[in-house]
Amino acid sequence: MKAVIFARVSSKEQEEGHSLDAQVNGALNYAFENELTIVRQFRIVESSTKGKRPEFKQMIDFIKQSKEKMVVLAYNTDRLQRDFDEQSLELKALVGQDKAEIHFVSTRQKITKESDSSSKFRYGLDVLLANDYANRISDNVKRSIQKKLEEGTILGDSPLGYLNKQRIDKKKEKVEVIIDPLRGHLIQKLFEDYASGMYSMQEIRNNLTEEGLRSKKGVKISHSQIENILANPFYYGYMEHKGLLYKHIHPRLISKELFDECQAV
Repeated sequence: MKAVIFARVSSKEQEEGHSLDAQVNGALNYAFENELTIVRQFRIVESSTKGKRPEFKQMIDFIKQSKEKMVVLAYNTDRLQRDFDEQSLELKALVGQDKAEIHFVSTRQKITKESDSSSKFRYGLDVLLANDYANRISDNVKRSIQKKLEEGTILGDSPLGYLNKQRIDKKKEKVEVIIDPLRGHLIQKLFEDYASGMYSMQEIRNNLTEEGLRSKKGVKISHSQIENILANPFYYGYMEHKGLLYKHIHPRLISKELFDECQAV
């Protein structure tokens, strides 16, 4: 019987950690042991719970177009799905039509048209447990974000004019934000020039470009970047998250008064 391999991780970091390779190798060994012919591999970096799953849908369409029944090899339920979403229900329908089977490599569990109620119940329970695990991870992330906001520490990369500096403190990696020695004074000048009312954004952009201001990737800054900088409260001491402002503990580049003058202009 022909088969496809479905290997998924939810982040680039997991992919670089060779989790995809481990899943694929396990599926290849399973296929050899069970005399299955692999016709396609789906190696995917995508969430199984957020929004549409284009790569998963691509696998569904591939199975639909096949003239033969196809086995879907997945390492476990968690890798295949964490919810009963639209695409997962399509796969379930294909199993019911005897156009597909699902084989889980780690548990040797098989879901086929002939599966009894006990197997179907276990499969449904595994999906519910995977969904609960995903929800608990989401809750932990939200708590972590809220804790950082309350402590006043940055959530991600700092804006232009600052640099993120990694440091080790009490065996836990933390992020320290420092003023960029190459760009910090140019960002201050940006606010000061705009607050004067004597320059347009385009003029400020041209002047700062001539003075050597570049993005952190070394690219010339755009008009929209100038607008975003002028509207970012981080420079005077606050972080914006979901429409709310949180005071941060990092260095300020400008005063609140200068920021307000720019907003007035």
